[in-house]
Amino acid sequence: MQVLPDFKIGLLNGWLPLLLYFAGLLLALASFSGQASARIFEDPKYGMPAGVKLVRLLGQMAMFAYIGMMVFTPLMFGSLVFPVGLLVYSAGYGTVMVALHHFRHTPADQPAVTGLYRLSRNPQWVGLALVLAGAAIMTDTWMYLGIILVVAIIYHLQILAEEQACLEQYGDSYRAYMAKIPRYFWFL
Repeated sequence: MQVLPDFKIGLLNGWLPLLLYFAGLLLALASFSGQASARIFEDPKYGMPAGVKLVRLLGQMAMFAYIGMMVFTPLMFGSLVFPVGLLVYSAGYGTVMVALHHFRHTPADQPAVTGLYRLSRNPQWVGLALVLAGAAIMTDTWMYLGIILVVAIIYHLQILAEEQACLEQYGDSYRAYMAKIPRYFWFL
């Protein structure tokens, strides 16, 4: 893998897997009821301190930079790591879609605890991280994996805020869920 991207204009660039992900995401969200859509897009930043909001904004800027650079970074089809990236991307894509399915069918007055939510409290975030990492691996560029790691650390703060909001909304049932199910996966 190379450290920095090799920018080129082309149709088979890193934007392609990202576009496929966002198209699938929009199609999945189109099947949500208005109430479920509102619930998935609830913004927990109301309870965040100003410093955390600033760090979150920096994470969003890093994410936009990643997406912008991926537009001009060719996918490395002949690279030995391309199939690995495709596998990671596909696992992430599937994780997000299955998690969205279970989230959509969860009543608004209950936390999502079925399907992949029995393995992770945040399978949508885990899936998104895998999608982004898979796309980065398909470009054969280390820098993108570094950006994703920084963004993941920053978004961890948002996840903590989301968990606090869930504790306030669902109380002891969510506390018991937190005690049984890892935040991300296995030991994380």
